[in-house]
This record gives sequence, C-alpha cells and structure tokens, in this order.
Amino acid sequence: MLNVIIIFLALSLGTAIAIPWGSVSYNLQYVQIVILIYFVLICLKKASRNQPFTMANADRRHWFLWLICFIYSLFTAGLASQPITALSGSISLFFVLIAVVTANHVLHDDPDIFITANRLFILSLFLQLAVNMFQISQTHGLSLYVLKSYSNTAIGNSNTISFYFTFAMLFELIAREKKWILFTLMSAVGVVYTISRGAIVTIIICVIVLLLINPRLKGNQKKKLVLSVLFVFTVIVAFLLFTVPGQVFLKNTENLLHSSAVSSRLYLWRDSIQQTLDNPLGNGIIWRNDPHNTILRAFKDLGIFIGPIFIFLVIYPFLLALKKGLKKLNQKALAVLIGYLSVFVHSMIDVFYISTTHLIYIVFIMTYFYYIIEHRPERLVEKTANEYE
Repeated sequence: MLNVIIIFLALSLGTAIAIPWGSVSYNLQYVQIVILIYFVLICLKKASRNQPFTMANADRRHWFLWLICFIYSLFTAGLASQPITALSGSISLFFVLIAVVTANHVLHDDPDIFITANRLFILSLFLQLAVNMFQISQTHGLSLYVLKSYSNTAIGNSNTISFYFTFAMLFELIAREKKWILFTLMSAVGVVYTISRGAIVTIIICVIVLLLINPRLKGNQKKKLVLSVLFVFTVIVAFLLFTVPGQVFLKNTENLLHSSAVSSRLYLWRDSIQQTLDNPLGNGIIWRNDPHNTILRAFKDLGIFIGPIFIFLVIYPFLLALKKGLKKLNQKALAVLIGYLSVFVHSMIDVFYISTTHLIYIVFIMTYFYYIIEHRPERLVEKTANEYE
C-alpha cells in the first residue's frame, strides 16, 4: 500500500536534479529514482525466492511490445537531427518497461490502493497550483498566457497538469467512492485554474460518451448521475464567472476559433505529416515541433512500422473494454475507462504520452484497469443496478 503512495507522491514532485547531457541537460525525476529502486528490490526479492513476475494478462503481452518500441527508439535516435535529445525520449520508454513490472507488483494484492495514491497525487498538485495562483488571485487585466505562466506545478505547465485533473475529476465523479465529492470538486477547480480550453472540451465530450454508452443507468440512477454532473458543472461555472483565472479563460474562449492556437496546431499537424513522409522510418522521440497529437507523433517519431504498435498500446484499454463488453464493466472500471478516454482525447490536441512522468502515470492507470477486469472478475459484479441509489 505504502509503495504505491510513495511512487505517486514522487510523481508529483517533478525534477530531482538536472544532469549535464552534452550541450543540454537531462532532468532526472524523483519518480524515476523511486521506481528504479522499487524495481531493483522487486527483482532481488523475486530472484531470492525463485518466484516469477506476476502481471495482468494484457501487461504481460504488452511488455514485449513496449520493449520493441524502446529498442526501435534507440535506432531512430541515431537517425535524429538531435540524437542526444532523442535518447532522452528513449529513456522514457525504458522507464515504461520498469513501470509495467513495478505497477503490476505493487497493485497486485490491492489494486484499489490506486485510488488513494491518485488522490494524494492530485492533492499535491492542487496545493502547488493553489500556492502559485494565490500570488495573482486579485490581479486583474492579465493576459491568458501571463496567467498560464503562473498555473504550473513541479511536474509541468498548465496544459500538462490539466490532463491529471481531468482524469481525476471524471474518475471520481463516475466511481463515486467514499469522499468522491471532495476530490471531484478539487479536481474541477484544478481544471479551471489550469485555464485549459482543451480540458473543458474533453470533459464535455467524455460526459456525452458516458451517457451514451452506459447501458445500466436508468430512471433514478441516470437522474443522480445527471444531477452530479450538473453540480460539478455549476461549481466550474461559478469559478469561471467569479475568479480572475475563470474570467480570463472566458474572455479568451470567446475568440477560440480565431486564435493563433488553432492555426498553430494545423501548422504542426501538417509539418508532422511532412516529416513522416520525408523519413518514414522515424525521426526519434523529440520534443521539438511536437504536433500536439499522439497519433501523428507516433508516426513522426517511431515511423510507419513501429508507430502503429505504440498507438495500439495507447488505445488497447478501449479495445479490451469493447472485447469484454461494456455491460460487464462495473462503475469503477467504467470510471477508469472514461477518465482514460479524457487523456486520449485531450492528447489529440495537446502534448502527452511523451515524458517519463506522463508514461509512468499512464502505465499505472492501465495496470489498474487491467487488474479490475482481468484478475478480479468478482469486482465486475460487486456493484449492482443500485450503484447510484
């Protein structure tokens, strides 16, 4: 239990030390240090007891696909215009291999510890964000990008942390575990304070999908879910109308379709497609000119042969849910699925699935999801049609 919490708290702390790396530097994250230590301890424990590694069925198969992506990323790093920078991307994939093994080990006995660990992770981000935003809470006349410069934490800027808050908000809202209201509201306020237009659009899309695909919500159940959504929506609207960040957000959203953000995305997408056509074997995993689209970046970075493998790994939770049948997912599994959908949808217009922090977080989400629907079949029926009653 404590292992997962320590990993998630380390995840929220960002960079431990900047290591000189040629003409640049490599930011070693606290979570990399912690998860590497746990991985070594797990390996030593397994070796001393002559025990095999225990993994969810999906993770056992996919570990080798991640390994292929990692090995191939080393090859593309040699082809990249910035090989040293591309190697840092390969390191991120290396830590995915470690994270998959570690996540399966620490979540195996009690997968639901993920909920507690994620809540503490979100609390840490929220407190960091609140401290930064308090500095300008009464300042008016700020531009969107000046405000966004304050909306950051140790693990990234406003756009990055909006992914975590959005996942947490949707998961808490749907799973409705004990104290869900507190963490739903905390995450909702976090979303507003990140001033992420992509996050707001993503939440709307995911709520619509939830109402369309959940086959069990009828009558009073659906009414309670709708009321919960409206309650959270009211809180978000209140923050938009009566706080400085919210007012700046609304002011800039009015001109969203005419903003430079849209045209810049289109330029990056076209440039990414052209880079893929120019070098179909891949350009290496680099941040420069990131297309802000996970699918386009997979092809650009890993090429037309390995890029689809990365995409398959990213979308597999959806494929597995469809294979198992949506009707067989309990509310908790559905909450993870919709929360993860928010991450994927948002990554179509923003940067994710690239840094070590992003990928380790995703690995834990996936492993938790796989354990719920593969290793704990009794959990699929633990909640009945009275989940919302």
